[in-house]
Amino acid sequence: DGVKYNAKDASHVIPAGVYYASIKAYTETREDGSEMTTKNGDPMCRVRFEVYVGDQTRTLSDYFIGGKMIWRYKRLAQAIGQEDAFKAETFSAENHIGENLRIELAVEESDEYGEQNRITKFMPNATGAAAKAPAKQATGKPEPITADDIPF
Repeated sequence: DGVKYNAKDASHVIPAGVYYASIKAYTETREDGSEMTTKNGDPMCRVRFEVYVGDQTRTLSDYFIGGKMIWRYKRLAQAIGQEDAFKAETFSAENHIGENLRIELAVEESDEYGEQNRITKFMPNATGAAAKAPAKQATGKPEPITADDIPF
């Protein structure tokens, strides 16, 4: 007979959809202390999010790249009400650990990494009693980066 299982339980990704999240950690350095940059030398940072999936909390990281891709960092700033700080070039997600927002996730298949979540949209936290984020909030200092966290 073998082990009884549901094939969808073998996936480690969060199902595609919109979720409440909070900013958990921020870094611009790798585990060895070197500055994070792309292969082309563009500056890069990693923001780690706590994602609320039903009654569970999952952690998901996203990378933000300077230069032509900085528009994604602007979208994050807008979602947490920091567009003015972004325009003034003073915004850093590091100053907003614990800040709540909503994120839209997709699931993508990669030959190199298998199934992965990708954040496709950052949105403000919904307002109103029915749309409150969970009471559990991210706190504390940014976590160190490990080599396993860097997808290239």
